[in-house]
Amino acid sequence: MKTKVLLTLSILSSPLYALANDPYNDFLMAAQSDVNAVAYDNASLPEMNKIGSWIENAQFRFNSGTPANNIDIKKNALVYELRLEPKAWGQRAIEKEILKLRNDQQSNSYNQLFNSALQKRYIRLLDYFELRSKLRYLLGTAEVLTQETGLLQSQVASEQFNPGKLLDTEEALKQNHSLVKLYLIRLNTLQSELGFPLDTTDSIKTKHDTDWLVNVTEIHQLLSAYTVENKFVPDVLNAQLKLKLSQSENKLIKAKQQLGVNLLTFEYGDRKNDELAFQIGINIPLGTSFDDIKNQNTLYTAQSQLNTSIVNTKQLLNEISREVAWLAENSKLIRNQIKRGGKNLQADYTKNNPFLMISLRKTIIDNKQKIANINRDALSLYVSHLALSGQLVQHPLRNWIQQGTPLLTQEKDY
Repeated sequence: MKTKVLLTLSILSSPLYALANDPYNDFLMAAQSDVNAVAYDNASLPEMNKIGSWIENAQFRFNSGTPANNIDIKKNALVYELRLEPKAWGQRAIEKEILKLRNDQQSNSYNQLFNSALQKRYIRLLDYFELRSKLRYLLGTAEVLTQETGLLQSQVASEQFNPGKLLDTEEALKQNHSLVKLYLIRLNTLQSELGFPLDTTDSIKTKHDTDWLVNVTEIHQLLSAYTVENKFVPDVLNAQLKLKLSQSENKLIKAKQQLGVNLLTFEYGDRKNDELAFQIGINIPLGTSFDDIKNQNTLYTAQSQLNTSIVNTKQLLNEISREVAWLAENSKLIRNQIKRGGKNLQADYTKNNPFLMISLRKTIIDNKQKIANINRDALSLYVSHLALSGQLVQHPLRNWIQQGTPLLTQEKDY
């Protein structure tokens, strides 16, 4: 038992890589192309230059006029003026902080788009596996119905013959064949859209390529051990950045309103006698302003949105965990029923009653499909949990629905 546990932990923790020609790997990684096709450039925002980081505004003024006591227009008075608005003490550091937060917002926005695109591709994969599972179920049911039809036809000359039962079984078999054709067309259409090789009924029967998917029991174990980390949750991180940005903008307003020099003027007058002038402006705080009140309201709103996002995220993740737990219990009951059905198939009284054997096989096939549907629902909930918690786009990227969570590899064409 200890060896099995250690082996399981080793598999889950080892840096497995998806195969280079794995179509599922390539399909999932194509989510980056989806985002890049619609997203803005993810380059960092430009930084302030040296002068711009210290000076708020700069203005050069040129004045030309004729003195009132001189009517000679050739003797104009020329005045040159340079006006500078230096930044307040601490403003430069706050502005750098705001620019960094803007960059963080841009990166988080890109991650949110990527998270959504990747989630959609996971769901498309699950739709693909669901169609294959449905086809496999229909083909298995067809075999049993064919056997049942043969048994009923063999009773035509006997007193046990039930014509109504034969008609119903033949009709069910015809309906089954029609559904197989319909679902195969749907599967092939989806495979063409996803870029996967097409299937036939024979390949569906022989190829069981979904055994590597994590099942509901494994998902339940993973979610039971999960602890929410708000720093990875896209919605929470977005709300946190908004709050930090509001706080920095509030500090910027206060810095601009503090006591200090906010205007420098240098003036040169080209008159009969050259004149030089220097002017300095001092900002005088006048207490709470409209901008202060407006920004405080923005701060309260941002804090409220952050609190709401944290609470909502926790509730949604807990709801998903509870739903998966219920599915795991339901799956356990059905698996036990399948085991009992398998034992009953081996019983002597069953082997001597072909109709009972067919009935038991129908029940087992139905129950296996119920398990497949439960696993599909659990996988869908699991993907939602991964997207909501931010795990889906955490680096290194992984194929989360595959046992062992192998690393996803980047396509060379990207």
